[in-house]
Amino acid sequence: MDKLEQSEKQKNKWKNRVSSEIKLAMNVQKRLMPNRDLSNYPIYGLNIPAREISGDFYDFYFHDDLVYFTLSDVSGKGVNAGMVMAKAITLFKIFSRLKFKPNEILLEMNNDLNETNPRGIFVTSIVGCYNLKTDIIELANAGHQPALLKQGKNFIEFPSSSTPLAVVKHKNANAYKLESFKLDAGRVYCFTDGFSECLDENKNEIGIDGVKDLLTVHQNQSLKKELDKSTEEIRIKSLKKNYKETGIKSNNNILEDDLTIIGIGK
Repeated sequence: MDKLEQSEKQKNKWKNRVSSEIKLAMNVQKRLMPNRDLSNYPIYGLNIPAREISGDFYDFYFHDDLVYFTLSDVSGKGVNAGMVMAKAITLFKIFSRLKFKPNEILLEMNNDLNETNPRGIFVTSIVGCYNLKTDIIELANAGHQPALLKQGKNFIEFPSSSTPLAVVKHKNANAYKLESFKLDAGRVYCFTDGFSECLDENKNEIGIDGVKDLLTVHQNQSLKKELDKSTEEIRIKSLKKNYKETGIKSNNNILEDDLTIIGIGK
């Protein structure tokens, strides 16, 4: 009995320590996401983890009239994906600060992650830069869902031009196609596959077309309201019903996948 009591105490001690460390990791991850006042910029983003730690991330970096942005998805979930996410977001900040072109930033991120990532872990990523003066957006896509440009009722897709980051080392930035276009009163959307792989009432994935329909239904003069309402609809559909799991995040908040989306445009 004494041995059983000691074993139970050790188990509870270990669980408390793990819980404390996960909460700390959640706090660190939250602080890595943009936390400044963005009301003066035509941008908005949000991230909802499927469980405690998200493998998705987004970030913005500002240079006077330039707004650098990224949205990425680390393969896998949990603490492992969260640690790779922290490294990737740091690399984005470093090379945005140096005013590299989006495809050049992807090259630097790719080659660094290729050397340091655990085997089998890769990152799909979109990196872009919006010039507030010229109204021009430049972006590059490495293995991610297509970025969407909505002008009026029409959508233009900017699909991936290469493999995800960390898969293979590249020699120059030409490995990533650099897209350039005027926003022209439109909006650009980048999102992770938690959106496009969400199931409809017939248990079919809504796909990219479903995301377009979602954004059209919830279109709003306020970019924040538009993305908040779109994401909430996906969140409700993505809840894991009748699912029992003990952890920091309560059962009724467990999702099928992380949900992350950003928008650029007034």
